[in-house]
Amino acid sequence: MKREFISKSGVEVEVGIDNKGEITVSLSHSNLGEIAEQNVVYDGYRQAFCWQVNRQTAGVTFHEQDTKIIKDESEKMACEWRDAVVPGLDELRDAYYDVDAYIDKFNKMMEDENNDGCCPPKGIDIDIVEELEKKYPAAAAYIVAESYEGSSWFIKSAAGSRAAERIMAGEEHGIVMVDMQKEIDAGIDYNN
Repeated sequence: MKREFISKSGVEVEVGIDNKGEITVSLSHSNLGEIAEQNVVYDGYRQAFCWQVNRQTAGVTFHEQDTKIIKDESEKMACEWRDAVVPGLDELRDAYYDVDAYIDKFNKMMEDENNDGCCPPKGIDIDIVEELEKKYPAAAAYIVAESYEGSSWFIKSAAGSRAAERIMAGEEHGIVMVDMQKEIDAGIDYNN
């Protein structure tokens, strides 16, 4: 997948993504030829995106808007790639965020001693999360693996990280989750 455009500073930009989710940005100028090719650090199995452009490359100065456009295009391609590899990931994440936001608002209402409960937060359909988990089991498995990745116990964190990478690589999510749990169980046995 590739996208091409010309930046404000006259630089021809080509943003591409391969089947592993690695993004490459090529910059060229009609007078200077190929300026630079940069592999963007994009952690495809997470939402994190690190981007840095050398603002002065071979005599061409980038405008702030140019870097923003390149970053936005790269992020857009990464999201499209991620959704193609694990369908429903963003949709399921949004549903989880909605439930968390509702719980937070409800708890704030309950903690407010001046609130008599007559204006509770707008209710949400919690069943939608369960429906989405059934509809997109790979996305649900990925989110579980991703949450394990944030564990403070290094064995659980490493197992979650490997599982998330394997799911993004296209492996069958059921097998990956079983392997992840075996790895965690082996760590528990080792530590006891």
